[in-house]
Amino acid sequence: MIYIIAFVLSFIFTWQNIILSALQGNIVHLQNDRKPNAGASIIPAIPFFQIVFLSFAWLLNYFFHQFAIQIFCILFMVQFIFWIIAFKGQHKEFNELLKIFNQNQQ
Repeated sequence: MIYIIAFVLSFIFTWQNIILSALQGNIVHLQNDRKPNAGASIIPAIPFFQIVFLSFAWLLNYFFHQFAIQIFCILFMVQFIFWIIAFKGQHKEFNELLKIFNQNQQ
């Protein structure tokens, strides 16, 4: 069961990182007075994070079998909270830079 949870959460983590990466790329574009059209590649992230999450799940299951799922989910939720904080900060910065960029374009 922990491996299925780890596999699903690894894709959520991958998408979180892709979103932040694209947002950061667009912030850099706006800082350099370019149109915000940056993207992010999913190819290196997809197999990497799945391997890392499944390996971590295996280690937790091996050493803390009784509490492995709870530990894994708690750690993911802590990471998720930090991601929300980072996303809100970058999104706010992006919106401020976009407003300035749009004013300069007129």
